Amino acid sequence: MKKKRIFGGLLAIVATVSTYAQPREPYVTKDGFVYIDIIQLGLDANGDITGKSYIYILDYTGPGGAIIIPPILMGSPPTHIDKEAFFDKKLTSVTIPNGVIGIEKAAFHTNRLTNIIIPDSVIEIGEGAFMNNRLTSVTIGRGVTKIEAGAFHNNPITSITIGAGVNFDKDAYLGYFDEDGKAYRSNFVEFYNAQGRVAGTYTRPNARSTNWTRK
Repeated sequence: MKKKRIFGGLLAIVATVSTYAQPREPYVTKDGFVYIDIIQLGLDANGDITGKSYIYILDYTGPGGAIIIPPILMGSPPTHIDKEAFFDKKLTSVTIPNGVIGIEKAAFHTNRLTNIIIPDSVIEIGEGAFMNNRLTSVTIGRGVTKIEAGAFHNNPITSITIGAGVNFDKDAYLGYFDEDGKAYRSNFVEFYNAQGRVAGTYTRPNARSTNWTRK
């Protein structure tokens, strides 16, 4: 099992001098999902010790194809998809359970996904999270507030369903390269912002077009 950079970003849960994160050893499900639970300990206003659990999917060692991320691990839904957890795993589809709040950098980079539904529980989508797939349709949950650079770059997306007020990095979706290596620019972020960042389904005739419309 490859080593993951558990420390650093993962243990940046530490927020104040009165809290600290206590990591556990990683677990592996029979389907190849590698995960870890982290307990954040702290003190409440009365000085009593409190604890909150976060479950990170660290890696995947299964065969790829169509996968369903377990909705419950150790009695709770997973909360984060860690950096590069599913990088180049030959995935053709993935079901992300409600309860995940963070999809981190390059989490699903370089796969064969053709559509994705981001659940409403997700708050942030990290840099390059879905870069280099085959996405044509993306549904972004109503809870998402931030999408970082390159999150959907190099996908032939023609339909994006999204909530209101999402903060896109200007380079979140630059476009894609076709089979011949020709680049096609996407102006979706500019169009979404120009529409006042209102909720809706945004479509265009094909992946080479810059003519987005909103329904």
